Parts: sequence; C-alpha cells; structure tokens
Amino acid sequence: MKKRISGLILILALLLPVPCGALDLSSDEPICYSNFDMISLQEMQETHQEYTTGDMIADSYLYEARQNGITDIDVAIVPLASIRASVKEGPLTAADAFSICYAAEEGPYAEGAPLVCAYLSGKDLKLLTEIDASLGPAQSGVKLSYAGLNYRFNTKRILMDRVTSVGLARSGGMLELIEDDMLYKVCTNRYAADLLDDLNGLVWKTFVITPRDADGQPLEDLSGCLLTDENGSPVMEWMALADYWTSFRTGDSGLPEVPLLYSAPQTRKVKYEEGGFARIENPGTVTLAAIGAVIALLILIAAVIALIRRAVYRRRARLLQKGNS
Repeated sequence: MKKRISGLILILALLLPVPCGALDLSSDEPICYSNFDMISLQEMQETHQEYTTGDMIADSYLYEARQNGITDIDVAIVPLASIRASVKEGPLTAADAFSICYAAEEGPYAEGAPLVCAYLSGKDLKLLTEIDASLGPAQSGVKLSYAGLNYRFNTKRILMDRVTSVGLARSGGMLELIEDDMLYKVCTNRYAADLLDDLNGLVWKTFVITPRDADGQPLEDLSGCLLTDENGSPVMEWMALADYWTSFRTGDSGLPEVPLLYSAPQTRKVKYEEGGFARIENPGTVTLAAIGAVIALLILIAAVIALIRRAVYRRRARLLQKGNS
C-alpha cells in the first residue's frame, strides 16, 4: 500500500507544475526536457525572422499572467536585446531559464528583469511592428518576438512602411484587426520597457511609443505596473519561463517536454519580398510623403525645363529680330 501511495505521489509530482516561488537557481535538477535545439543566439542576431526562443518566452508571459489572475493581456513582446541564450536539446533547469532571459551583471536587474503590464494604443502597436520590420536588420536589439500578435512585412517597400498586415491572434486561429485608437494590454519585461526612450530615438522622435494606464493616460513610471505573484512579489522573466516549462505535458523523458510547435517558426512574423505595384500598394504616411516628394520634384524639374525653354525661345526671338533689323 505504501509503495502504491509513493508511486502516486511521484506521478503527481511529474504531472503538476512546479510553483514559481519553488524554483531554485542553485539546483541542477531538471524541470523540463527539449528534444531539439532552437535557433542559436548568434543566428538570431545575424538574421531577421521569427525566433522560436522568443516565441516561447513571450508565451511564458501570457502563461504566468494567467497563473496570477490576469487574463486580459492582448500581446506579449520580447526584444532580442533581452535574450541571452537559446534552448538546447536535453534537460532544462531553472538555471537554464535564468541564463536565457535578461539579467545584468549588477544593479537592479542582477536577479533578472521583472515583468510589467501596461497599455499601448493600436497605433503604437503597429509602430512597434514597423520598427521591427524596417530597422531590425540594422539594429539587432529592436528585433521583436510576439505572442498574441501576427504580422507580415514586405522588404521591398520603403522604410517605415513595410508592414502590410497586422492583427491580434485570437482563439480559434482568428485574427482581429487592430484599431489605432483602441488600447491594448501588453506584457513585456521591465528592461525592454526602459528601452522605449532609445527605441523612440531611432525614429527621430517623429513617432513616439507611449505606455499608458487603463484610462489612456501616459505613464511616467512603470513601477506600479509590475506583475506580482500571490505574495505581492514581482515575477521575474526567467521565473515565468521556468514556470511555463513545468506546465508542459510529461513525455518519454519522464519530464515535461518542450512542444514540437517550438521547433519551427509559427508564422507570427512573416517576411516576404514582392516588387512592382506591391511596393506602394495601400501606402502609409511615409510612402505617401515619399510619393508626394517625388511628384513635387518632378513638377519642379518640369517647371525648370519650361523656364529654360522659354528663356531659349526668347533669346532666339531677340537674335532673329536683330538679324532682321
């Protein structure tokens, strides 16, 4: 009877998620297992695409928020700048989660970056995808991974007008169009949120992304937006990832195993190249401004040519008149 009870306890221990607060960085006990390698950090930095490690981290934000009673988050965002490593095949520990997620050598983020939840307008969300699509190839740190948001972009289009479609990924595979004036609840890590000023600087303050509260008022300080657990303690990004790992279904390894869906991109961010009319189809503000500038330049050139022709005609007329006299 005791053996049966012990066996039942062992099975339950394998099936039930490990509470976030129980995770121990000093322990080398595996909490998850991956049957495959994900794209390396170096390849993430050298390419511009969807990153499965980023997808997983973003999904962990949504999972951890739900575990703490927050079910209304629309989008989770993870910048490549806050990813320090990738998932490797084999057993995974809480220390592996810590090594993957952002942490500083010293200062407030030495133990990792806490998660924050705030609101962005639909216009700001679209701008984030545009910064990712247009500036990501040159600025590795602004490459973004998402949960709850899918978008497509055409690399043949003009900078800051490359995104051709963007929507919220809802249950059942449905995409919901984003409305510019609507507020959407976003979860990210505090380090990424602190980089907003730098991000805004990349677009020369022409476009500004502004975190807001539920009433739409700009937030000067995100300290009151921290995601906290039942004890009121901030939830660190690495804790969310480790906790998410423990929620996976137990596999042949006897541990929760990383789902195969993370072995390849999930079309959350789709890059394509299409020239011709597609370059200016459904133009945004930047493309319209560029088209306007080109038209203005052509008009100016035509006016200059007309003036030159008129001047030449007048000179010929004067020379002809002198000759006749």
